Amino acid sequence: MKISNVEIKNFGILHDIEINFEADKKNIVFLNASNGGGKTTFQSALAWCIYGVKPDEEKFLSSYELKKIKIGEVVKVSTKIVLDPDQDGRISIIERAQNFEKVGNSEAKLIGNETLNVLQRNRGPGALTEPHPAPAAWLKKFFPPRLQGFFLFDGEQMTKFWEQNVKLDIESAVKEIARVDLFDSIKKKMKELEQPPSLRKFQKKAAERQNCLSSKGKKKLSFLRLKRQSENKQRNL
Repeated sequence: MKISNVEIKNFGILHDIEINFEADKKNIVFLNASNGGGKTTFQSALAWCIYGVKPDEEKFLSSYELKKIKIGEVVKVSTKIVLDPDQDGRISIIERAQNFEKVGNSEAKLIGNETLNVLQRNRGPGALTEPHPAPAAWLKKFFPPRLQGFFLFDGEQMTKFWEQNVKLDIESAVKEIARVDLFDSIKKKMKELEQPPSLRKFQKKAAERQNCLSSKGKKKLSFLRLKRQSENKQRNL
């Protein structure tokens, strides 16, 4: 799965841009711009679209668009990311949007909640585009929050990035994406099945007995507590 296209509208200093990464079939893409050219804003727009990380409100809405509209008018901030393909060989489109209303010459306020949609379609002409019923769950599955700092980070902070102890975090996040925990669970069950039936039966009875004893212990403790409370009340009378 890789990003093939990005559209950003009215986000920070990025008024209306579209970048098509499919035009260049390279594995690495460099975005180069002077200071204040929008590199960090571009990164922030991706982080918001995928992880819902909102920037500071004064950096959210494009100041250019804010100057254009009249007081009382509403403008939409949005970021759309096209992924081609996903694990099922389908094109996936992530789009997050937030409305703002102009309330002063240089002021705006959030209107309503942001919207999040994940659309999917098969390759080929005439393919239908279908909305995913649980977009937030889909994002969490393919983009675990713990992975955010490893593919959406500020290049100017590269030194600090390598100073961190990130090996275990990356390994854990990759396992989460690959559902390695599911294989670990299957492996554990297979080991249990490899044991002789008599041993499995003994372990099952031992576990049941332990649970039974634990339950009886809790009941006895509850009874003793009630008895002590009753005795204390009688003394007070």
